Amino acid sequence: MLVLPVWAAYDPTDPLVLEAQLGVRHDDNLFRLSDGVDPVGRLGDDQRSDTVIEPRMSLHGRLPVSRQTLYVDAEVWAPMYLHYDDLNYTGWSGEAGWNWQLGNDWSGMLRYSDLETLSSFEDVARGVVDMYRNRTGEARADWRLVSNWVVSGGVTVTGERHDLRTDLDYDETRWTLGTTVRTGKGSEFGVQANYAELEYRRGLLGQMATRRGYRQHGADLIWRWPVTGLTELGGSFGWVNWQRFEGGNASNNFVGAVNASWQLSERLDFDLALSRSFDDPGQNLVRRVIDRYQLNATFDATSKVTVLLAGRYDKRSAARSGLGGFDDETLFFRSVVDYQFHRAVTARAYVQWQSREAELSTQDYDSTMYGASLIGRF
Repeated sequence: MLVLPVWAAYDPTDPLVLEAQLGVRHDDNLFRLSDGVDPVGRLGDDQRSDTVIEPRMSLHGRLPVSRQTLYVDAEVWAPMYLHYDDLNYTGWSGEAGWNWQLGNDWSGMLRYSDLETLSSFEDVARGVVDMYRNRTGEARADWRLVSNWVVSGGVTVTGERHDLRTDLDYDETRWTLGTTVRTGKGSEFGVQANYAELEYRRGLLGQMATRRGYRQHGADLIWRWPVTGLTELGGSFGWVNWQRFEGGNASNNFVGAVNASWQLSERLDFDLALSRSFDDPGQNLVRRVIDRYQLNATFDATSKVTVLLAGRYDKRSAARSGLGGFDDETLFFRSVVDYQFHRAVTARAYVQWQSREAELSTQDYDSTMYGASLIGRF
């Protein structure tokens, strides 16, 4: 990676790019334990922190064929924990797709993605090591009615499997149908209807229902507005009605997002996002809604040094009224400094702080993480 001829061979426009990364990080609260929790009783060890060395390799490929584009993105990583070495594992993520075009009026995409990784210790019982695999296939078709009016339809199929928390294994199918209009100045406005069914593969202990999961339907209004050459607004606003297979009354939730980007100068830009969405169905038994407020800033200090700052506030609450004990609030801050040695080699250093307050005091935690990595592309 450090040989000069290899550096010279890399170009960001290459159809095939390989990336190698070696990182080290230290986490002072690896298992996200609250201050009042005795780690010996939960983990059989009195150490809360650990240092992790993590090599990564990734591949990014783009192949234009006439009016078609084939692509592949793949990454593999193998974290090595210096103290809790029983956590060592090999994870991967990959996606392959085809952005297709048929004549002047039809276009769309086909894609397949595959992810295997370790469940976050934020969402599992303390000390439980749970690997999971998520596989998703998606197809979408767009039909251009006139020059600025498009009708779209698609289907997404997802399956997730866990090593230990098998009660979270699920299969989901989601259908969408919508239309979008584009103005001559680059704005987009659309409406989309959706229907989904998610079914868990196992019932819970003591539950009499033969099916566990839910079906839902809803609609979203979507927009994107380039206010000026340096400012853009966008987002969505929607409504979801869902009902559990086990029975009971249907629930209604509003979801959506507002996104704003602002390039203050050639070197400084900001991104603001406000959103409401559902929690990951493969990580929690209770369906929850996440209200998220996020601000990112990117500053090109010099031609070689870039500083990235990110702040986020999340509030999670049960998606159905009447359920208590599941709400929590999380604050997150991250600062990253990238130094570009060469167009093919980047050094990175970062620090990250995260804190959660929950209705259940045993779910509170504070965590500080810092690390560095070297990234090479060829």
